[in-house]
Amino acid sequence: KTSGVEKKFSGGKYDLNLSFVYPDPKKLKQHAKEYKEWTNETWKALENLPKGTVSEVAISFDDTYSLKEVQQKMNAIDSRDFSTSWYALNTGHEQKTSTKDEPLIDLTSTFGFPEFLDLPYDHKGNQTHSTSKSNVLNMMKLLADNEETVQKVRQLDHSDLLLKQRYSYVKKHGVGVYGVVITGPTKKLLKLKNDPSITYASLGDVELWNWFNRPSSGTLMNQ
Repeated sequence: KTSGVEKKFSGGKYDLNLSFVYPDPKKLKQHAKEYKEWTNETWKALENLPKGTVSEVAISFDDTYSLKEVQQKMNAIDSRDFSTSWYALNTGHEQKTSTKDEPLIDLTSTFGFPEFLDLPYDHKGNQTHSTSKSNVLNMMKLLADNEETVQKVRQLDHSDLLLKQRYSYVKKHGVGVYGVVITGPTKKLLKLKNDPSITYASLGDVELWNWFNRPSSGTLMNQ
């Protein structure tokens, strides 16, 4: 599994060049040329990277899809070597802000959830980790119930968070995903290139990866 790639934080921050496109038909048409050019740059970069590297790619879809549909998409391209680390969630607020003439949404401005949700223990004493619709709704409710705390931690205005409104929207319309961040072997990520539902792709972190299991290991000491 490639999910063991270690992230290095500098000054408490981890800078990413990942971005998404919200599937607004008007905006997709308006910026179609740019999206195609930028996406082609991503595929070209993956083609030029050496075999044996692991790359991080954010892909945007032409519509919002259910978690089951997204998982089916990943299975169709042999997802055993991939790790889907982040899901971009449609909370209704994205649709309103998509009217602005900004072609991209950076990852820090995206509302979503990780592959494994680290939620508080439920009433049975079992901790939930798997991604499911109920887990996402539980996460949204937890954030909405503690909006003031979240606002202080994230240092964002109420107008940016809108957690109660977002929760109400997702509860009413369901869990809709319009993009994901995937980590996997660079050359295998190129399988995504031919997916017609992908409107945009951006390249993030790239690292070398040791694909071999060592029979033994040790520690080198400086004496």
